[in-house]
Amino acid sequence: KGSVINIVGKAGIGKSRLMAEIRQKELVKKVAFFEGRALSNGKGFSFHPIIRIIKSWARIKEEDSPTDSITKLQRAIRRIYAEAFDEIFPFIATMMGYRLEGKAKERIKDIEGEALENLILKNLRDLLGRAASIRPLVIVIEDAHWCDISSVIFLESLFKLTRENRILFVNIFRPGYERTGERMNKFLHENLQE
Repeated sequence: KGSVINIVGKAGIGKSRLMAEIRQKELVKKVAFFEGRALSNGKGFSFHPIIRIIKSWARIKEEDSPTDSITKLQRAIRRIYAEAFDEIFPFIATMMGYRLEGKAKERIKDIEGEALENLILKNLRDLLGRAASIRPLVIVIEDAHWCDISSVIFLESLFKLTRENRILFVNIFRPGYERTGERMNKFLHENLQE
């Protein structure tokens, strides 16, 4: 069953330690466990924590070349959702800042602004929904109080996936961040309470 958990606490109280303990539990071996982290200087980096989650899922490392990164992303999408690869890949790769070629480049040609963001979100939701149908997902966002506003908006839409998918979002943040953590708390109370 899907859910969203917010872990809220002051700096140094042990939020990250709690997650470290959870990672050691036997139960974690039964789910796909992915982590993203917002950066204190990341307000200017759109979708940074979401990109970190996709990199974690596709096993893309910081030292990977752009070619290797794209290959790993393609392989991961094909493994989960081969029949929708041609639709999903161009938008996920665009979100991640990868340079596209050929058919993928043609797919996003002339799509900009809000239309592009909406298609990125739609394809990200489709990909996560399919992945959760294969194996339950646990998605952890560390330092969510530092998320950029684009990530917050995307996350709010992704949280809705928990209504019908086996996805658990764990958002870890400090109190008092009105535009991020407090906004996510409010969204959950207004939209996902049963």
